[in-house]
Amino acid sequence: VKDAAVFVTTGVGAAAGVAAALVADEGFDMRAMRQALADRFGAATAPSVFMKLQKIPRTANGKVQRAQLARIFDKSRVKSA
Repeated sequence: VKDAAVFVTTGVGAAAGVAAALVADEGFDMRAMRQALADRFGAATAPSVFMKLQKIPRTANGKVQRAQLARIFDKSRVKSA
């Protein structure tokens, strides 16, 4: 994993949850990452959704733009539905 961020997801009719955005090399095993986090932190607190991105959106100061991550997440949910 080259970079990562987590954020809270919300939605109409959907419970809030935790999602993770990752920047990783091709062939990265997302299932193994999900299992490792669930084993370490418990399934209830580990992210329930993972997105692989080219780049984590950041401000000029280097802070994660969580609102932008949420928009990317929402767009990906619409495309996959």
